[in-house]
Amino acid sequence: MKTLLDVLVLPRQITDFERSYVKRVNRVGLAFFALHLPVFVVVAYFNHTGPLSAVLLTLGVLAGPAIAYFSLENPRAVALVYGFASMLMGGLLVHFGQGPMQIEMHFYFFALLAMLAVYGNPLVILTAALTVALHHLAVWLYVPRSVFNYDASAWVVLVHASFVVLESIATCAIARAFFDNVIGLEKIVQARTGELDARNRDLRLVLDTVDQGFLTIDRRGVMSSERSAVLTQWLGRAGEGELFADYLERVAPAAAAIFRLAWDEVIADVLPLEVALDQLPCRFALGSLSFRLDYKPILRADSLEKALIVISDVTSRVERERLEREQQEVLRIFERLTSDRAGFLEYYDEASEQIAALAGDGVKDVSLLKRLVHTLKGNSLLFGIDTVADACHQMESRLVDDGERPSREALEWLVARWQRLRDHLEALLGKRAQGKIEIEDAEFDATLRAVLRGEPKHEIARRLAAWRLEPTLRRLERIAEQAQGIARRLNKAPIHVQIEAGELRLDAARWRPFWAAFVHVVRNGIDHGLESAEERRLADKPSEGRLAFATRVERDEFVVAISDDGRGINWPALAERAKAQGLPYETQAELSESMFADGVSTAAQVTEISGRGIGMGAARDACLALSGRMIVASEAGKGTRVEFRFPRRLMAEDPTGRLAA
Repeated sequence: MKTLLDVLVLPRQITDFERSYVKRVNRVGLAFFALHLPVFVVVAYFNHTGPLSAVLLTLGVLAGPAIAYFSLENPRAVALVYGFASMLMGGLLVHFGQGPMQIEMHFYFFALLAMLAVYGNPLVILTAALTVALHHLAVWLYVPRSVFNYDASAWVVLVHASFVVLESIATCAIARAFFDNVIGLEKIVQARTGELDARNRDLRLVLDTVDQGFLTIDRRGVMSSERSAVLTQWLGRAGEGELFADYLERVAPAAAAIFRLAWDEVIADVLPLEVALDQLPCRFALGSLSFRLDYKPILRADSLEKALIVISDVTSRVERERLEREQQEVLRIFERLTSDRAGFLEYYDEASEQIAALAGDGVKDVSLLKRLVHTLKGNSLLFGIDTVADACHQMESRLVDDGERPSREALEWLVARWQRLRDHLEALLGKRAQGKIEIEDAEFDATLRAVLRGEPKHEIARRLAAWRLEPTLRRLERIAEQAQGIARRLNKAPIHVQIEAGELRLDAARWRPFWAAFVHVVRNGIDHGLESAEERRLADKPSEGRLAFATRVERDEFVVAISDDGRGINWPALAERAKAQGLPYETQAELSESMFADGVSTAAQVTEISGRGIGMGAARDACLALSGRMIVASEAGKGTRVEFRFPRRLMAEDPTGRLAA
């Protein structure tokens, strides 16, 4: 009797592999049971045994496996319920299949008894065999036509039962052999692993001397006891059976939080293993040290059993990369000073003021703070100061996504980085001359000839005063160059930029905030407006995107315009965003107004260039600060045009009090 019980009853301990395997079989089995419903309805329909009864009775039986699957922790217990339910399903099939094929329906029982061997659990087969025996006996006594399509005697029932007994004996033997040699293989491997551990003590010596951290974790994330000694030196001593996420949380809480979420995806076995592993954190910092994390899966039967984690100190490499990046920025500064000295110095002065405002915590309004950080980020990108732009992007994400102001550590880093850039700039420039005026040779010659011709003094004064003003052509040429850089950064098709500026001049100091905000509109036009080369080809447009800038005077107004031939504003998407934020959107006028609210954007995703829904509002505020108005016109598939109209008198004044334009 004891020998028989040893065969029929599995060991109490359930290994991780068995748990994973049986759960997977149970998941497939639940789907298999669910498929019985449409099959039984069809069988009942053609045999005139009540399709509605088929629905109700099948759902009643299906409830058992479903409840067991979602409520029982022990997968073996779920399997026992499945063995019971499978025979009930067979009984329903025979009942609904009444007619000339009813006897053939009995093959279901024998097929299912054989299939239940995949559980490797003889008790599942015994449960099924006992269920079918009791079912046939009870139903034969009370509703015989539900089992046989003729007047069967007790001997017929016994013959059926004998076949069930014979098959059950065979399948129990097969199931136990399957458990011992396949499902229980993990125990054999563990025994062999113990032997190998005893014979490979040199491995401990290796782990104690290498300068990299090696450790393994199981599917639950529990760390193995064998690990590199250097880990204790770096991260502290780990407790016995401690989760790696808890161990990592002591020194790197953010990385630990990401690890927990990503590891759940790894063991869920939904995504491809390589994709899931790529989501795990790859770096973390501890004080002045930087570490890299690498992961190597350890598979068993194509299923993840453990993972090897390698932790490396990459502080020197990170520092070298930082220095190389900063050196590249210094080279870009030198190139900018050579090609566009005035433009870069204007950015430098404005950025210095913005960083001082951030560091001084003088900007209390969150909307203004978002626009300040967004503007600093965008202009830094345009001039190739990526370290500052990246820092601003992180601050912006914190502001927009989490609703939190920049941390003190982030601001201190930004100030320190800007001071290093300032030191490099002063080394390149020396002492900056104040009040210096740069003019073109042709302009100087024309003024000199005017003096020699004896033109009126007020005309000479007007010419001289104009030297201190900035030609709009020069400004638009600078913005056009920036637009080309934005297009390259976004991997857009090459763009053709057209400029119409006339001979207009502006007071550079007065108009500097507007031009800084105007660049937001340029970035939006390129990022969201202009299509890729393939999209333009499909839309039968020229491969090059078209961007046009213009400045002109119309009566008493000074006009700045930008237009593109892109996809146009996605008004339906804009309406959805406005609706989601509780903004008016029903009329075109309301929708146009909501466009300028912070957080409203038609971008499908946020990029380092745009997508936060901040730029348009900043541009309009800069326009209003100069008593201007902003007009937006867009047509789907044809492009967008944005005009800024200002009082002409605000352009600049000449010494006689008249306009210098």
